Amino acid sequence: MKSNNLLGKNIGKVLIAEDSPTQAEQLKYFLENYGFEVMIARDGQEALEKATEHKPSLVISDIMMPRINGFELCKKIKSDKKTNGIPVILLTSLTNSEDVIEGLACGANNFISKPYDEPYLLSNIEKTIQNKALNKTKETRVDIAALIGGQQHHINLDPQLMYTLLISTYEAAMHKNAELLKTQDELKKINEHQEELIQERTAELSNEIKEHKKTERALITSEKRIDLAVKSANIGMWDLNLIVDEAWRSPLHDQIFGYEKLLPKWGQKIFMEHVADEDKSNVEQSFKNAFLSGKLKFECRINRADGMLRWINVYGRVQYSHQKNPIRMLGTVMDITDRKFAENEIELKNKELEKSNNEKDLLFSVIAHDLKSPFNGFMGLIEILVEEGLTLPKSELLNIYKQLNNAANDLYLLLENLLEWSVLQRQSIQISTKELTLSNIVTENINQISEHAKQKEIEIINEIPFDQKVFSDEKMLHTILRNLLSNAVKFSNRGGKIRFISIINNDEIEISVIDNGIGMASDKLPKLFKVGENVSVKGTAGEASTGLGLILCKELIEKLKGKIWAKSKENEGSVFTISLKNKNEELDYCNESNN
Repeated sequence: MKSNNLLGKNIGKVLIAEDSPTQAEQLKYFLENYGFEVMIARDGQEALEKATEHKPSLVISDIMMPRINGFELCKKIKSDKKTNGIPVILLTSLTNSEDVIEGLACGANNFISKPYDEPYLLSNIEKTIQNKALNKTKETRVDIAALIGGQQHHINLDPQLMYTLLISTYEAAMHKNAELLKTQDELKKINEHQEELIQERTAELSNEIKEHKKTERALITSEKRIDLAVKSANIGMWDLNLIVDEAWRSPLHDQIFGYEKLLPKWGQKIFMEHVADEDKSNVEQSFKNAFLSGKLKFECRINRADGMLRWINVYGRVQYSHQKNPIRMLGTVMDITDRKFAENEIELKNKELEKSNNEKDLLFSVIAHDLKSPFNGFMGLIEILVEEGLTLPKSELLNIYKQLNNAANDLYLLLENLLEWSVLQRQSIQISTKELTLSNIVTENINQISEHAKQKEIEIINEIPFDQKVFSDEKMLHTILRNLLSNAVKFSNRGGKIRFISIINNDEIEISVIDNGIGMASDKLPKLFKVGENVSVKGTAGEASTGLGLILCKELIEKLKGKIWAKSKENEGSVFTISLKNKNEELDYCNESNN
């Protein structure tokens, strides 16, 4: 039947009172196709509130509903002066005469029997609206007594409304009778040709039986294979009747939802109760889209009956009636929790790998750039010595030798840091913690860099108590302190001062290197220990800097389960602090050897 949008536009708003989401959406979809503006109420009380607020042109209500049934809803609408002019159509199966009496008593304008087709529904809506226009005369009510089913009923109602309702009841019965007569005619025609068909079929029956048995054996084998494949794939199957909102399921379907045995009933409402709250809107939209496209496909999280949160994948297809109304949906459900976890793990690893590669590329780019500067200076000094060495005075030669020594030390430190950092990246470092005398470690590092400090007239003071112990890897601690001290000398002005101090804080020891050098702006502090953040500047005597030393310190201190941080102010100096455990038993689990 072609759409008649003009009919819906002439009538206006229609309120549907239906507790089944599937049947409500199906009726809404059908009415909107004919131009109606539709509202939905999920129970009788909600329908009464919407009828009072919105004053629809027509109410179509199922009889069986929660909170207030259809009869009670109709009675309340008709008893309120604000809404008593709204026609009410009740959806019923008309299985007994009490339905008709109850409909008369509550003031219903029409009955529509289930199941209904489009022409029948549209015809009754049009008649109901027409009867409303004809019955604008003053209402006259009479008392009527009727004996039905052995019980006497007293009803007070409008004779015209009673006539209209009884006519609609009669037409519904006639509609069903017409369908029955049509079926009888079809049966009669079948019976007339039955003997001919029997004779035709008998001749082929023996061959068909043989083929049937052969096919049956093949089908049994195929079913076993399919059943085995479905069970192996952990796939549950379902078949949903959209008219009554009830579904057949395979046992594995309910097991996926956490039930040991099949539930007596299952429908969209029960399914939605399991869907996680954050996914409900997407799932509801997927079902709505399925009615239009004919295909259902989505993934969501569910709360199983046993309390477990799982991921499921749902596939389905929609079947339609001859009037193109959705009547059935069937498909599969599969637990994909393990796959989702694996996908998330792979995605996380890919991000980590991408980040690691980017950091290494950036770091090597910085190193390649900054290695050129000391090498260029080194080669320039060598070139001067080769060309003019014999003619230069001793004082100038001594100055060149000092510069060569500093350049060599800088290059050695850079290459040593690079070597240690590369070992860290290969995860081939060996950690061996033991008790160390911290003051001795600091003194050894001061002695290594004392020549450079003397040239800049920088005083280095070791304020670590001579008996202070620390549990750490000796080589790694040397590398950390050497880099921190080298940076302090590099960025201290001539005549500056550098101090080593230590503080015991519960089960940790904090070691600080303090200088009164050039310092840095506060916005650079968060970037000091990050790969790719080029915050390096030249030292106060033109010393080269790559920033690799601090990155190396951070990675080494984290291997030791410690921390590193910095405080600084421009032109006031910097404080670099590391914290280490001072109890050996807490570091035992850190020891590792990944050769």
